[in-house]
Order: sequence, then C-alpha cells, then structure tokens
Amino acid sequence: MSSDSTSHPEEQEPSWPVPDVKKMAERIDSFFSKDDVKCRRGRFTHHGGNHSIIEMDVGTPGSERVFIARVDFAFCIGTDRLRRVPWKLSSEVATMRYLKANTTIAIPEIYFYDEDLDNEVGGPWMLMEFIEGRRIEQALSEMSMQQMRPLSESIADYWNQLLSLRFDAIGSLSYDNKGDIVVGPLSMMCPQIISVDAPPPRDKCGPFATVPEWILAVANSDLRYEIKPEFRKSPEEEEAVAHLVAGNLATLKAESFLWKGARAHPLGLKPPDFRLHNVLVSPTDPTKVLAVIDWEGTRTAPIWDIFKLPSFWDYDHPSVLRQEREELNRMIWFKVAQLNPEWADAMAVGGSLRNASLLARIIDWEAENYTLEIPGSFLPNRPAPVYFQVLQLIRPLNSSQTRQRC
Repeated sequence: MSSDSTSHPEEQEPSWPVPDVKKMAERIDSFFSKDDVKCRRGRFTHHGGNHSIIEMDVGTPGSERVFIARVDFAFCIGTDRLRRVPWKLSSEVATMRYLKANTTIAIPEIYFYDEDLDNEVGGPWMLMEFIEGRRIEQALSEMSMQQMRPLSESIADYWNQLLSLRFDAIGSLSYDNKGDIVVGPLSMMCPQIISVDAPPPRDKCGPFATVPEWILAVANSDLRYEIKPEFRKSPEEEEAVAHLVAGNLATLKAESFLWKGARAHPLGLKPPDFRLHNVLVSPTDPTKVLAVIDWEGTRTAPIWDIFKLPSFWDYDHPSVLRQEREELNRMIWFKVAQLNPEWADAMAVGGSLRNASLLARIIDWEAENYTLEIPGSFLPNRPAPVYFQVLQLIRPLNSSQTRQRC
C-alpha cells in the first residue's frame, strides 16, 4: 500500500516493558542458595532491540560481584499477545553454551536461565558473566590501522569456526527433552514496529531437513510475523501478494537445481548480528577480543548462504575512512577463504542458490538490500529483469508497517 493512500494508525516509538528487578533478585538468591550471598541491587543499563540489560550486584556485603541479566521482551506492543518467538532466548542460551564448548570464540559464561513461566519478571531471562570490556565501535577513535588489522584476523578466525561447525538440519539450536543441544525450530527477532501482532507458529519454523524445504517455507510466508488487522492490506492488495507468492513458489518448484544439488554444501552457523557493537575488546589492548555477545536469532544455514562477512567493518565512523573499511573487509573475506576453502568454493558456485533464496524473500524488506549475484541471470535460464520487474510491482504494495524479516 502506498503511503499516501493508507489510513493505518501511525507508527510510534515502542514503549518498552520494565522487568521486575525485585523478583529477579529473589530468583538469583534462590539459585545461589547461600545465606550470605544475596543480590544486593540491580541497575537497568539499556534496552536492546528485543531485550533489557540489567546489572545485578551479587555477593556478601562489601564483596559483591557484577552479573548481567538479559531479559527477553514478552508481548506485542499495545497488546497482551506474545510478541516474541517463545523459544528465542532459550535458543540463544543453547547457542552460547554450544559455542563455548565447541569453539575458541570468547563467549560469556551463562549461570542460569529462567523461563519466567508465571511472567512475574516480564519475560524469560538469563544471568551471565559481566565482561569488563569496550565495544569495538567505542574504541575506534583510539585505534590505528595497525591495531585494526590483527583484530580483523581474530574476527576472520571466529567466522571460520562458525563456518566449520556441522549440522544436519536448518533451524536454530535448542534443548531437547533430555537436555541435549539439537537443531530445533528457527529462532528469529521480532521487528520493532507496532503493526506486529504475533510470531509464526512453531510447527512452521522447522527444523528443515533440506534446503528446498527451507526456501519453499520462506517463499510461502510461513516464517513471517502476523500483522494486526488494522495494518493489513486491502483485499485487492492481499490478492496481488498471494498471486506473487504463488508465482514465486511455482518458479522455485520448477527449478531442478534446488532438488538436485542443494545439499552439496554443508550447514554451518549463521549469527545475524555479529558486528562491531557486539564484540567487546580489552580497554587497554583493543586488538584483544574479550567476548562476542548477542547471539539471538542465530541459525544453522548452508555455508553458501553465510555471505555477509565483509560487512563487519561497515560502520560509518569518522575515525575510519571508507577505503580503510574496504581494506579490512577484504582482509576478513580473503582470510576466511584461505582458512576455509570449502566455504570459498561454496561461495563461488552458490550464486544460483542465493538468488533462489532472494526470490523466496521477494516480499520481504531484505529483498531491497541485495542485487543479483550472477550478471544476466536470476535463476538458471531466467533473465535478470524478472527480479527488477517483480520488485517494482511489490514496492507500491508494501508499507513500512508490513515489511518483515523472514
């Protein structure tokens, strides 16, 4: 729907919920279960896109230790409906513990996880180690290229480890009934807009045994958040979108390469927010990584789909020139390719599959952020202009309220 014809209520800044810090303190005391070890105080620090961060002082009088409590928001803005994917934070916990056990990536220790089934805190939350470090973006003004280069080497090593992990399905890590970490349904973050009503049903979120199953689920809008009735399209627009979805599904199902070669490459781990603001470095030596934080929404994915590595340094900061960022991004890319030739090969031959994935997301906002990988070809034997024609058709139908992340 075009912006000049909509009668939808205006978007507004979200009103974030406030967790019950007193109830959190009671549960921390119960976890440590020692008479002299208590949670003495809690200090709200900031909100992330989907969570609140609170510093909790725990210990005996005069010898408290700082912990970090991360609380997942529970409800849609302005409603009493669950707005989060219910398994999102538990998946993040499973992911962090899996990485800590199976890689050398610097991951904070998690002490306990509380599902908050009674909702007295305000959402599920975890208590984890406090890291005395600085985000890279905060240290940039004091860093030289001589320091950024070895830091880029460390980031490349971390990416290589994520790409080298192996899984048997597409989804997100979770705990099974025995407490083992397995691939479960896809975890995703809720878009921060008032039009969002509810997450997709769990039974539509996988795990997916094959790449075609996953791509077709995306194309069928199975992984999209529901939209509140007052923000939904008119019947005519809904019909146009349904027609587009049906066409995309038909196109993808007809492409034999999806069914024959899609599992030629293994599945690695793909974090959606591995960026400057989520990497903590030493306050005295910014080349030393102390922790990588914020693993929510991480999923397993074909390694040809894990292609955003060069964007790590894409941060507009006056202390870093554009050509310097490009050099550092290339350094990461080439270092990962050197460490992981299997990924380099997958990137070289996976363009058609990435384009198929793009077609599946054509009614998603991300589609506007990417261009075709193979000049003159969208899918095999498909002309590139098809993409641009479809994108021009869908842009007038999409308002900012209804563009959602798959």
